[in-house]
Amino acid sequence: MNPELHNQLANSFENKFIFFILLLIIIFQIIFGFLILYSSEEIGSNYLKRSGFFAIVIGFLAIFILGITNLNLPGQQEKVIYGCTNEAAINYNLSATIDDGSCKYNSKN
Repeated sequence: MNPELHNQLANSFENKFIFFILLLIIIFQIIFGFLILYSSEEIGSNYLKRSGFFAIVIGFLAIFILGITNLNLPGQQEKVIYGCTNEAAINYNLSATIDDGSCKYNSKN
C-alpha cells in the first residue's frame, strides 16, 4: 500500500474517532444540563437553573461548531492530485496536492 494513502487513511480514522468521542461528551453534557434544569425546579435554586440552561446552550453550540469544522467525514475527503508542487518550476501545478517528481526548471547558461 502507498505510504501516503496509508497515512491519509490513518488520519481519517483518528479524526472520525475524535469527532465521535467529542460528540458523545457533548451529548452527555446536554443531557446533564436538562437533568440539572428540571431537578433544580424542585430545589428552587436560580443558580442551578441557569447552570443547566447554559450547559444545554453550550452543548448545542459545540455540536454546531464540530459540524462546521470536521472536514474529514466520509465523502468529503480531499482529492489526491499528483503533479509539480514547486512554485519555482515552469510546470508548477496549483491544483497538485502530492509532488510526483515531474518538476521542470529553466536551465540558465
